[in-house]
Amino acid sequence: MSITPIQQTYIDGLVRFAETDPRVRALWLEGSIATGRADRYSDVDAHLLVEPAALEAFRHEGAPPFESIRPTVLGDFLFGSMWNLLTVDGLRVDIWVHGSETHDLTGKAADVRYDDVGALIGVGAPGNPSTPDFVAMLQRTIPEFWRMISMTPAVIGRREFVVSNIGLALEANLLGEVLIVGEGIVRDRGVKNLNAYLPDNVRVELERALEAGALSQESLATAHLRLATIMMRRGREIAARHGYDYPQALEETVIRYVSAELEQLGLASTLSDVDQPGM
Repeated sequence: MSITPIQQTYIDGLVRFAETDPRVRALWLEGSIATGRADRYSDVDAHLLVEPAALEAFRHEGAPPFESIRPTVLGDFLFGSMWNLLTVDGLRVDIWVHGSETHDLTGKAADVRYDDVGALIGVGAPGNPSTPDFVAMLQRTIPEFWRMISMTPAVIGRREFVVSNIGLALEANLLGEVLIVGEGIVRDRGVKNLNAYLPDNVRVELERALEAGALSQESLATAHLRLATIMMRRGREIAARHGYDYPQALEETVIRYVSAELEQLGLASTLSDVDQPGM
């Protein structure tokens, strides 16, 4: 993989910005560009270490302080520490601003581009990253998936087809996270990357479940239930593998409620009525 001239030009401009702005102590890149996995669709994920007294200025300047690099059509300061930019070329840029004398990069994949005063410590040190907390991921993700499935009758019964389709995307993303955890993989790339973490057969199963999601009551009900069947078959096994107490009562309650409500609508009333991909 390689980056485009637009990405490279912006990075070069960011380096010049860091070298000439006296408030900046260091600049480094993270994300796919730093790890060598970037492609033409990758964001520029950059970090600036600035003088502590200059942090508020970076936060509250009326316009992004990086306009001299490339004009932007979007510039928002988010999360109290990050400039989220979109340039006139369509390039997405996230610039995190840290206000301290030094910054520890131990254990991080970082491509240091400027550090004139030796403010960055632990550069290249492998560190001792903690074991991924897969149980915590499952605790957040599986109940939320079933909560969303429980809303299927409401949006379909009201013929809210656009909302139902949005729900499918959200459910698929949650299910994808569970399936990644099932493989014991830490997702170290952005949300626009999923295929790389899923075995081909699992990816195909997820894609086929979504194929049914045309904008009609029957097809949307089928698509939501197909996703539910994947969670029912794989979620329990994944939970057992990682020592998570799967919310069986929640699943059963949601399926019972959804099936009864869909039956009232004259749609597929049980999961057995659904053409289950991969079975």
